Amino acid sequence: MTFISTLFRFLKILFYLLPTIIRIYLDRKYYFFLPRWEKIPADIHRQRAKSLRKKLSLLGPTFIKFGQILSTREDFMPYEYIEELSQLQDKVPPVSFKKIKKLLDAEWGKDSLSIFESIDPVPLASASLAQVHIASLQGKKVVLKILRPGVEGLIQCDLKILPLIGAIIQTFTNLGQTNTLINAISEFSRVIRKEIYFPNELKNIELFRKNFNSNPNIIIPFLYKEHCTSRILVMEYIYGCKISDVQKISSLGISPKSIVDTLVKCYLDQVLLSGFFHADPHPGNLLISPEGKVVFLDFGMMIHFPKHLQRLIIRASIAGAQRNLDELIKILIDLGIFDPQANQEALKKIAKKIIAVFDKKSHAEGVMKIKYMIQQFHRIAQDFSITLPPYLVYLFKASGEVEGICMRFIPEFTGISYASPFVREMAQEILKEEKEAIADDILQKTKILFLLPLQIQKVLDQLEEERIRVRMHPREIRDMEAIMAFNARRVLFGILAGVISITTAILYIELHSNWLMIAGFTIATILGTGSITMPARLHLEWARNRSENDTFDENF
Repeated sequence: MTFISTLFRFLKILFYLLPTIIRIYLDRKYYFFLPRWEKIPADIHRQRAKSLRKKLSLLGPTFIKFGQILSTREDFMPYEYIEELSQLQDKVPPVSFKKIKKLLDAEWGKDSLSIFESIDPVPLASASLAQVHIASLQGKKVVLKILRPGVEGLIQCDLKILPLIGAIIQTFTNLGQTNTLINAISEFSRVIRKEIYFPNELKNIELFRKNFNSNPNIIIPFLYKEHCTSRILVMEYIYGCKISDVQKISSLGISPKSIVDTLVKCYLDQVLLSGFFHADPHPGNLLISPEGKVVFLDFGMMIHFPKHLQRLIIRASIAGAQRNLDELIKILIDLGIFDPQANQEALKKIAKKIIAVFDKKSHAEGVMKIKYMIQQFHRIAQDFSITLPPYLVYLFKASGEVEGICMRFIPEFTGISYASPFVREMAQEILKEEKEAIADDILQKTKILFLLPLQIQKVLDQLEEERIRVRMHPREIRDMEAIMAFNARRVLFGILAGVISITTAILYIELHSNWLMIAGFTIATILGTGSITMPARLHLEWARNRSENDTFDENF
């Protein structure tokens, strides 16, 4: 877009959003005596939220998507806004098939009907970024996911304007108290740029397929890569009904428990094993095949979850369940949630509130629901102005949606109950790996200690063979021989002390015997102390004798 068109787009956005921003600003001024803006009456919040939702839907795909992202940010958005923005529909009127056909021909450089036997001109689905058409390829039914013409230019233009709008919102609302909104805009820009570049989704599908290729209960559409471009994805058509259509699924005779088990285990595998999870598991992206298998669709929003984060999340869960305050603070710092420079007393106060979330007594009917826990975590983040890392926001969103889907099939379902055994197993595996890592480290250090005498012997042999020449006065040689003998004993005592310490450590890890640990380390301490103090007298004597010696003969 040119500068003039960008300017007009900015003025249009401002025209739509500014009245709502001003109303929020006036609300804030009117209720200025209240310490928190969520204490503004809920009906006022709801009115503003409805107005904002309508305006965002009129501004097109960028703002619809951004509103959907904001609806997951309970850490800084009032509940009424979350509720309204979550209703933003991604359905828009379809682009005419004439324009779609023109884009297809341009992408492939030839008539698209020379590749496909037929393409249905009526779209199967139409969303703000892409629309889907069914086609026939070599006698097989396939799906074409096509980026809407002109959407790239519009999004790139909006992404230039969005930070300016964010700055205005921060100035006139108390979202300006932190940089959370600006951070959300930055994260949104990163995500949507990936979504509109289809090779990213292609890679996501391939990696997800690789991770779950051996799972017979999961279906991932097959890609026809030779026909895919940066704006088109071609994949197999898979018949199925939406996972939210419980009545139809029941009529097929599919066990609700089998669907819940498959979905939950699949997500636990994604988050805690493969470290690559589908961050948008709403009912439109999940189907159930006639055989009762779970079909995953739309891989535009996938999150990498590295191993160290997996372990930290598990450790945080364990620390919270065990009410271990200090350990939880340390883990939350490592996760990037707490600032390591923050006041420790303030962190302890926040950690206590987080630990309270794990208390069953604080939950309705004594049952822990993931959705309730997530709401509490977001409220704590709001109360203490904590910015949650994007990966955690997506994890919370996906976890809440999966639990909601499972509750359609089993009303009494609780994600915590299903996940706990799996988390315990993972925790045991992590502890086992850490023990093995410690043992390996100890073994390496033991090898170094055992090699040390060989290195000393090598030096002594070289001295004996006169391959190392030392410039020394003859009268000092006898003293030096004595010192080297004592040093050799000192090294031996040190090695023995080290070996005993290492052996004691390994045995303690395996046997957990306190008496063995005390005895081993006592012996090692005595040997270590002896290795340090034994040659001290001779060192002093030699130094005193040396001060009385003449200077070295330069020709010696």
